Amino acid sequence: MTFMDITVRAARPHEFEVVGELTAGVYLGDGLLDFGAQDPYLAVLRDARHRAGHAELLVAAGPVEDGTGGGAGGGSGEVLGTVTFAVHGGEYAEIARPGEGELRMLAVRPRRAAGAWARPWCASA
Repeated sequence: MTFMDITVRAARPHEFEVVGELTAGVYLGDGLLDFGAQDPYLAVLRDARHRAGHAELLVAAGPVEDGTGGGAGGGSGEVLGTVTFAVHGGEYAEIARPGEGELRMLAVRPRRAAGAWARPWCASA
């Protein structure tokens, strides 16, 4: 997969469950939750539908394993990663000041984390 095979776009409603489970799984797997599987923040991480309604929920989508979908054509593709963009005053903003935004809840599929696919996040930020 190359940089050109990846599309950064708004998450689609049919992807919300995948995005929520990806985010929760990465946070849990990387030991980022103080109380592990009992951490109350896990429910917040899983609720991608709510995030999409109160912030900008983005995904990086690439070709599915069989080589179809995703990419610059804008197909569904495999969700490789996700991030939430929250603006000052929004429900998900914690540190943004007036006129600013912040990136929250970044999660990358573990088998894709080391790949060059991360470049679109930087290009679209």
